[in-house]
Amino acid sequence: GKKVKGGNNTGILVGWANNIDIINCSVKGDAEGTNYLGGIVGYIETDQETNVLSNLKYEGILTSSSAIGVGGIAGKCKLYNIYNVYANANISLKSVNTAGCLFGNLDELKDMNTCSAIGSITSSGADSQIGGLAGQIVFNEQSTSDVLTQCTADVNIISTGERNKIGGIAGQTTYSGTNSLSLISQCSSFGNISATGTESISGGVVGDVIGTSIQDCYSSAEVEGSQYSGGLVGYVTNATIN
Repeated sequence: GKKVKGGNNTGILVGWANNIDIINCSVKGDAEGTNYLGGIVGYIETDQETNVLSNLKYEGILTSSSAIGVGGIAGKCKLYNIYNVYANANISLKSVNTAGCLFGNLDELKDMNTCSAIGSITSSGADSQIGGLAGQIVFNEQSTSDVLTQCTADVNIISTGERNKIGGIAGQTTYSGTNSLSLISQCSSFGNISATGTESISGGVVGDVIGTSIQDCYSSAEVEGSQYSGGLVGYVTNATIN
């Protein structure tokens, strides 16, 4: 497979992209970089609200000594609709803000379904959000229906740094809108979670949930944590779990 080594905004296919669709792509290879590192694209954003990432596959190893976002598909993805993406990623990190086998950071997520990931993530850094699918998910405030649906992760996560938020699907999810809906539904997590650093939060599905309703989700993960740990969710604020 391809090997790419870069600095900021590093991806095996594209480093940085704006207002484009990426459809029907398969990438196999390893990448090393800083800040935004992705197996397919380092950083991707749109202001169109209709752009899509669809039918994507990544397989490989990602490594970084210091990064803001690391993901098998993208280090950061903003305002996209995401369908049928898959990654088999093994990620090794020393210091990171957000990391996931699919996405490091999902900002203003519009819609995401039938996505899956397998692999592993190891990190020794502190103050991180790490998840099997995505490290941090910020849902679009205008969402009117379920957003993250029918997705699965079988990812083993080992985090030894302090004050981390670790989850089988996502490390942290945030929604500040006023609509009453289940933002995460019918998702499953099978990997094991270890967050042994002091003051860390860990959950089988999500580590830290803020304003994000969760419905009909499942986890068989073995969860090990240092402060707040749950089979489904580690810590919940202003949210409903059904």
